[in-house]
Amino acid sequence: MTKLLNFLNQRSQREQKLLLVAVVLILCLLAMSFVSNLVSQNATASTKYQNARSDYEYVQAGAMHLMSSTKIAEIKNNQATLELGIQDIARVDGLTVKNIDATATSLSIAFVPDNLSRTKQFLEDVSRLSGFAIDTFELQTESGQQLVTATYKK
Repeated sequence: MTKLLNFLNQRSQREQKLLLVAVVLILCLLAMSFVSNLVSQNATASTKYQNARSDYEYVQAGAMHLMSSTKIAEIKNNQATLELGIQDIARVDGLTVKNIDATATSLSIAFVPDNLSRTKQFLEDVSRLSGFAIDTFELQTESGQQLVTATYKK
């Protein structure tokens, strides 16, 4: 350390200032390199997170649809499990079911629509699950909340 101080003291004031500026520039470049590396790693991690999240949601939706499709044969033969199957489908599609009325020849479901694509998917899944075809579709507003009533018939 003393050799370094002696080296600096032996230089003229102009050379000392130039050495100081060079050291400061090198430190700035190192700091900028470190920050740039952090930003690029953050962008890469963010992209990987979005891809993993998308893959997870895709697999989860597929698993839920597969699970509900394996229940189809059981549900068609047992009306008692139909309500549970419809609740599972609604949960997958992110909808809230208010009422389910099932008979041997018809099915009526009242639910709160979230968006059009989820509502359409829910209606198709219930039709596939129950084996009934959609007969009527009503959109009502109760207490400021929209409510869809779908009626299915054999």
